Amino acid sequence: LKYMLSVHGHFQLRQDSLAVWLTDFDVVLTNLEHLS
Repeated sequence: LKYMLSVHGHFQLRQDSLAVWLTDFDVVLTNLEHLS
C-alpha cells in the first residue's frame, strides 16, 4: 500500500509539473504571436 501511495504521489507531482509546463509553453506561444 505504501508503494502504491508513493507511486500515486509521484504521478500527481508529474501531472502538476506538466500542467505548469504546458501553461508556460502557451504563454510563450502567445508572446511569439504578438511579436510576429
